[in-house]
Amino acid sequence: MDNKLYKMMNWPEIESIIYSECDHPHEILGKHSVQGGSLIQAFFPGASACSISILSSGLKFDMELADDEGFFAYWTNDKDIPEYEYTVTYEDGSKKRFAECYNVLPKPDKAVFEKLYAGVLYDMYDHFGAKETDVKGIRGTLFTVYAPMAERVSVVSDFNGWDGRISQMSRIGENGVFSIFVPRLPAGTLYKYEIKLRSGLTYLKRDPFAREIEYGRGTACVVPENDYFSWSDTKFLTTYKGFKDHDKPFLLGDLDFRDFYEMGMADSVFSEKLVRFIKDKRYTAVSLNNLSMFSNKENCEKGVLSLFALSNEDMSVTTVKKAVNSIHENGIPVFFTIDLSSFIPDQEGLKGFDGRKLYEAEDDRETAGLITFNFNNKYVRNYLISAAFFYVKNFHADGLVIKGTDRIRYLSYGHTDGDYATNMFGGPENPGGEELLKHLNSILHKKHPEIVTIAADSYYSNDLTKIPEEDGFGFDFKLSNNFHTMLTAYMSNDPMVRCVHHSELTNMVLNAYCEEFFLCLPRETYGTDEFRMCEFMPGPFEEKVREIKLVLCTLFFGPDKKSIPFYDFNDPGLDELMKALIDLYFEEKALYEYDNSREGFEWIDAIDSEHSTVSFKRKGKLDELIVIGNFSNYEHEVNLSLEEKTSYIEILDTEEKRFGGKHNLSSKAFKVTAKKDDPRPKLSVKMAPLSFKLLKKML
Repeated sequence: MDNKLYKMMNWPEIESIIYSECDHPHEILGKHSVQGGSLIQAFFPGASACSISILSSGLKFDMELADDEGFFAYWTNDKDIPEYEYTVTYEDGSKKRFAECYNVLPKPDKAVFEKLYAGVLYDMYDHFGAKETDVKGIRGTLFTVYAPMAERVSVVSDFNGWDGRISQMSRIGENGVFSIFVPRLPAGTLYKYEIKLRSGLTYLKRDPFAREIEYGRGTACVVPENDYFSWSDTKFLTTYKGFKDHDKPFLLGDLDFRDFYEMGMADSVFSEKLVRFIKDKRYTAVSLNNLSMFSNKENCEKGVLSLFALSNEDMSVTTVKKAVNSIHENGIPVFFTIDLSSFIPDQEGLKGFDGRKLYEAEDDRETAGLITFNFNNKYVRNYLISAAFFYVKNFHADGLVIKGTDRIRYLSYGHTDGDYATNMFGGPENPGGEELLKHLNSILHKKHPEIVTIAADSYYSNDLTKIPEEDGFGFDFKLSNNFHTMLTAYMSNDPMVRCVHHSELTNMVLNAYCEEFFLCLPRETYGTDEFRMCEFMPGPFEEKVREIKLVLCTLFFGPDKKSIPFYDFNDPGLDELMKALIDLYFEEKALYEYDNSREGFEWIDAIDSEHSTVSFKRKGKLDELIVIGNFSNYEHEVNLSLEEKTSYIEILDTEEKRFGGKHNLSSKAFKVTAKKDDPRPKLSVKMAPLSFKLLKKML
């Protein structure tokens, strides 16, 4: 080697590159000004020769092999060297071209890092991950990742043979952020990060901010298109201004795109089919689920590979965007269901990301096959809040259903008493988790007042829908999982013995007003047809179908808003009943006007355990309904004590012929009368086995 060139080179630093232990490769590799000219250095392990090719002129210059491991150097007295690339020759004679990655060092943005430190960088997805961009007029991909405990981080991909020694990333500042710009690297390129610890351990990890995951059985990340999220959606956040009003009907459809999408279906056909279904069901809003699920990947049956990758094997992001836009154009808000509580524990995911418990909680035991996030870490809380903003900004979510809020709030989630570490006060609450939820709702509602947030929580509570100023968590609504679990538990009893379980039925209303609830029948529990639901019901199939009618009526006639999944009933009577219940929900104001007030519900008889019968009133501002449910499997007459002599008309009976029953609606009014020996007005109604009646007060 030329002696002059030899003296210019920093050999201790070069050794750190060769042993891939360097977190500042930009200071060594690439072009640097030296006395009398420029020094260019490059490292390509296993290469026997390397030349520099000037892209504008085609001129080539051979580099000197400074170290047999594959370290090359070239000195020129030219200070101004145009853009160039490397042509590398290997021992077997094969050649490969590489772009120069070290002439451009991504500059730290002081304001961004200050927000990152403070935990208020709500658009982290714009600053981390892989992003196509232009740097000094050169098109390429910028990679940025947070791994503060790593000794070295590299991008590995097809372009560098998945060799972590080649594209070593530079630590930006002292904050644990690593970055590298790869010129002319196109969208669609597969990549992962290779992380090396001070112990020498080296392993691969997916990008925590991956926008797309490769199709098939692989789990590599994909560099997204630059216009990945650019789209016109003029109806976003303007579709339905009244869906926070508690005196209006709110029917949330719980949908999965895979219920409607067929392989090869055109985007326009898919959108039309989806919108037609939504309008036919009269949903006031829809919640879209499982868009991050990859159906043929074994390791993500319980979770997602990336919180920021919203697509599946069949549908593209463009398909999702067009569908959301079509839904908005028809005046219907779109919600997305996301889980911010936990992640799958696969080895290339977030677990042990930079050699320590960065993303996972201190107690990182798996619960239900998942690991809980470390909510006490400010960066992790910021990461999760940023994920929520990501769905609002990039997929135009009018609302978010946040799953796993019970897991977020409680250290005791999934553990038995004494089997978990309590907080500093000896309680089961998770301070970091509570801070996450309060911070999320506070800032989301501040920046987007129209946004609706719904908590999916299985614990009893009375604070999730209170505002943070009242020591609440700021959600607009809560999915009442207790409603369907208690109802299912009650319905699983044989009708002959339900009398001794009567309180399980009536207790469902006790907590109706402690939160702003959505009554729901989750699709993951009950499926989308009658067969999954029948599993919870006793008796022969014909009786099971009548039991399902009771469940549907209990949901629609009770207080609170409604959330129902896509249903494709095989039984015509069930299908017809569902349509009738939805129509009644919108037509009868008494079923929704006082949903969040005790004025809207009044027990008539909650203690008729002998006949397993309940009766109550639903009240609106002007209207009044009487609901009667017979949960026993025999016919009997119900005598209701009321306050005044009046008349009611029958507007629904689950035993109507149109629902597969044997009766027609009564054409005669039901009169409330009083007898001489009992001055209290009474209403007598004959109830068929396993049936509901809905009566409306005549004005």
